[in-house]
Amino acid sequence: MKKLLIMSMVSLMSAAILAGCGGAAGSSATTGGTGDKEEVVVWGNETENKAEGKTGTQLANPWRECDKDEIGEVLDAYFIIPEEATDVRYSLMEEDKLAQADFTLDGLNYTARMKRADEFSDISGCNYEWDVEDEGDFLGSPSVSKRYNGEKESVDLLLWMDESEGLMFSLSTSDEDLDGFDIEAVAQQMYQPSYGEFIPGDFMQERTGKNEFASYDEVISSLEKGEGYAYVTLKGYDGEVLLITDYVYDNLDGNMATIEANVYADYDGVVSNIGNIFSQGTAYPIACEDGILYVGGNHSYESDWISGENQAIMVKDYIYEDFDSEGNSSYGGFLRKTPDYDHDEEVTDENGKELLDKYTEEYFEKQVVNFTVVE
Repeated sequence: MKKLLIMSMVSLMSAAILAGCGGAAGSSATTGGTGDKEEVVVWGNETENKAEGKTGTQLANPWRECDKDEIGEVLDAYFIIPEEATDVRYSLMEEDKLAQADFTLDGLNYTARMKRADEFSDISGCNYEWDVEDEGDFLGSPSVSKRYNGEKESVDLLLWMDESEGLMFSLSTSDEDLDGFDIEAVAQQMYQPSYGEFIPGDFMQERTGKNEFASYDEVISSLEKGEGYAYVTLKGYDGEVLLITDYVYDNLDGNMATIEANVYADYDGVVSNIGNIFSQGTAYPIACEDGILYVGGNHSYESDWISGENQAIMVKDYIYEDFDSEGNSSYGGFLRKTPDYDHDEEVTDENGKELLDKYTEEYFEKQVVNFTVVE
């Protein structure tokens, strides 16, 4: 059996998320996510009722901390975590062949789970009275997306199953307001479905069943009504690259914009995908100016160009703000003046806030990419 790969873009769950989703050995948990509950803290096999100050005996927590290799041995599948992620933690419920990955990135908090399964089920551990539940198709796999909109937090959950591999997945995240946020855009970077030798890298490759094209026109001809394309010039590439997207919206400033795009370039007469870029919500449309692509979010900023050596999209500058369980902020990332990994300027707590504010302000002045919409 092929080893399936899963990658996540983000974080050790905050106390608010753990109350409703996920949770592992030695974590805090409640009986639900829909109102005030008496919190029970589990440590080994002793429980303490914080509301009444009582203790009692309980079955040992079946979760245990582990490393990624142990997950691979038990599930024959792996989580892949981005290099920029921090506070990475893995846990495993070995008897149930259920694994979890928590990590922090981009100021958002996520928990990813995967489990060997024969049928579709909710493995997330989330317990909310969901306001929205939609069935769908995620990269060829049956899926269900859910959202909870509370007074203090919103929660997004995506469930999907790779039936050919017998693997069930979940991805959950929360924030004060998730309006405009698309959890599938994140999940697309976490998951490589099993397609035999061919693994599509975007919606176009999945649709056409191939990852190489003869021309930009061939790619555009396969777009469907409501999808869009745009040509831009980027540093590191001689000529124009093609951006395509299956999600276009009116930015109300004269542009048909998007928050997710696939970048295609022509090398030696072969057109192929050289990278995918994502912003976090419609308030942060993809922009391009002076040969640089720009994306952003409530707590992050990113710019991209092309590495001529690798013939692929490369992050130029990346700045993020993160928060611990007590709400204290920290900053990280890097700035690059050349398309290589040898001269990075580190972003730290000392300069992070100033840089994030400065670069985000400049981002909002950049030219939004205007897509031609297929009729």
